[in-house]
Amino acid sequence: MTAEAVCYLLSNQEPKVRLKFQIALQCAPLLKRVKIACITNIDQRLCKELSGTLKGAGISFKVLGVKEGKVRILFYRKEEFGAYIARSENLEFLRSYGYSKGDVNSILLRLSERMQQALDAEDEFPHEIGVFLGYPIEDVRGFIIHKGKHYLTAGYWKVYGNPMKAAMIFRSYDHARTSVVNEILIGKSIDEIVCYN
Repeated sequence: MTAEAVCYLLSNQEPKVRLKFQIALQCAPLLKRVKIACITNIDQRLCKELSGTLKGAGISFKVLGVKEGKVRILFYRKEEFGAYIARSENLEFLRSYGYSKGDVNSILLRLSERMQQALDAEDEFPHEIGVFLGYPIEDVRGFIIHKGKHYLTAGYWKVYGNPMKAAMIFRSYDHARTSVVNEILIGKSIDEIVCYN
């Protein structure tokens, strides 16, 4: 993706169009079904446009926190995300951060409480969010244990476990982003871009 394409996409003055571009750029791997969830910050004034922008796309969202006019939002596919979070290794890991065995809504509520607390107090970021974003647990654990240092490689996240596998995932994310940007540039809507299978 060229810098010119990114500048063009983000320079649009129409708020609805800018929101569509932002979601497309930052959530491309989710839209193309190569990532379980994505997180981004949007201008608080654009929140009312989210449902319309995502209409027909099968993408849900959860507000995780608000600070100084910016809203941190998690985007996900409800059924797939629920099944992923319900995996025993994910639940076991999350329990150590105060998450119960509850349903997805309860788990997301706990994440939003931790995120808002971190935003309000400028406290420690809830690094367990890596699990919610589909990062390998060994990499999330490694990041927490090593405080973001001593990683083997880095891309979309810092890798502590399997660099070769991570590199393949990073490439799939890059490919998704290139594909989505090209589709946005020819005028497709989010629901036309989304992979449903």
